[in-house]
Amino acid sequence: MAKKMSGDSSIWKKTLLSKSALLIYGIVLGIILAKILTVPERFVSFYQRDVPVYDSAPADQPPTVDLVIGKIEDIYMLTKNFPWFSNLNERILVRVPELENAKVTIDIADGSYTATPGWSDDKKPTLVVDFLRMGHLEKLEEFLGDGELSEPEKFAIANVFLVPGLQALYTADVLYFPGDKRYLQLDNFIQVELQNQYQVKDLEGNLVEAKATVLNVDGYWMVFPGWQGQPDVRYSVNIDQLISYYYLINYKFREVKDSDLLARKELFDEYMTLRRDTLVYSKYQ
Repeated sequence: MAKKMSGDSSIWKKTLLSKSALLIYGIVLGIILAKILTVPERFVSFYQRDVPVYDSAPADQPPTVDLVIGKIEDIYMLTKNFPWFSNLNERILVRVPELENAKVTIDIADGSYTATPGWSDDKKPTLVVDFLRMGHLEKLEEFLGDGELSEPEKFAIANVFLVPGLQALYTADVLYFPGDKRYLQLDNFIQVELQNQYQVKDLEGNLVEAKATVLNVDGYWMVFPGWQGQPDVRYSVNIDQLISYYYLINYKFREVKDSDLLARKELFDEYMTLRRDTLVYSKYQ
């Protein structure tokens, strides 16, 4: 009888311990759920994007388009001195308003390029430069002419591509896989600055302020030049960090198979480290 009572007592203690453990687990789970449920108040949970129509037949282009294509050819001849050019894989759509809105499609791959009149829509562009000036192309030709790029020259080039580059980042395919997007931890209202550490001036001789505002409205990402309003967060990047962002999202993620979860996690960790290193303001801190 004593042994039976002792056994019953042991079972009762185990039951109590099990109930205590369940209670603890419940409390921990409740805390985790509470944290998760507060996330939607800050981070964007879903994204959607328009599918723009880029088709612009060559016959619709003004004669001035030949000036743009000719200058691109001159620039291409100089890129042969730069090994990194052979690593590029881009489709760039450019428009030059000062030349009767001449439009050109530039395809770059394997160290070669083609430039055709109009905007082709047979595949998705990687960059859309909707406001390019001939002065920008002339400067690029000048920069490449001596066979090397200085840091101020890199900044001047990156400044032209800041808004188009951000548009490319926020429409990258990697962001649009199915599922809740809160794990990417993107805020609704973001400001970005490319640091002008070299006092670079624009074509008119004014000090360049390379800034942009990124907004999410009903899931759609929109990018505007300059800083607008008071953001949720602000990021400040140098040239190398800007290149790292673009290369990570538009090259590294693009090369990883969807099924390779480990590789994707490693890239995501790299992305989050870069985000942390470039964050300079948050209204939540």
